[in-house]
Amino acid sequence: MNSDSIMRLDPYAIDDKIYFENKTDGITTGLRHLGACSRAMEKTSYDEFIHVLKGSLSIILKNRPRESFGAGQTFIIPKGLICGRELSVNSKFYYMRFEDETSQPHDNVQDLGVIRLDPSDTIEEIPISDTSQFQGPIPKHYKHSYYTDTTGRFLVAMWNSDPFEREVAPFNRYELMIFLKGSVNLSDNHNISENFQAHEAAFVPYKAPYKWKSEEYLSKYYCIIMPK
Repeated sequence: MNSDSIMRLDPYAIDDKIYFENKTDGITTGLRHLGACSRAMEKTSYDEFIHVLKGSLSIILKNRPRESFGAGQTFIIPKGLICGRELSVNSKFYYMRFEDETSQPHDNVQDLGVIRLDPSDTIEEIPISDTSQFQGPIPKHYKHSYYTDTTGRFLVAMWNSDPFEREVAPFNRYELMIFLKGSVNLSDNHNISENFQAHEAAFVPYKAPYKWKSEEYLSKYYCIIMPK
């Protein structure tokens, strides 16, 4: 696979890895290993999506209880949040960062705090504006939105869907997917065909040829960065 293809993220990798980076669009997606450490309170300079694979991470906020996250848990640290961090021994996590000088912290960023994602959160059906992309029955899609930055380019949500198949087409965004339930085949209809199950992760770059085929109800978290 290359940087223009659908990528499978490997939770068993023993070294840090940057899966994808594009400084023009402000995106870095990778895997990080850290030993026990702490970081002093400071203002974050980027939006960050984190999915913990091993160990634990705690986020310390002034005058608020600490937020702790263990293996399998996911959260967002919004840009401008003043916080500290503590990590346990042998922590490992996926991350996706959005660094854009035009993005300003939300006015209520300290009230937002650390944003915890939860698969039991309420979802609502969302309209499908273009049904021509589907091959076969039209599915129903559902979503729970967690966070959008001030430019509208960095978005995090939980997305659920009935089974469906869509034709191959260039992907219109960068997306990190953490699958929660069900399974899906992602392919370019030519060289790449990857089956993803619950607890696995995929990254799809902007403009990558992309085909979706699922045969059961599926749930995932997504972190999206829209290109400039």
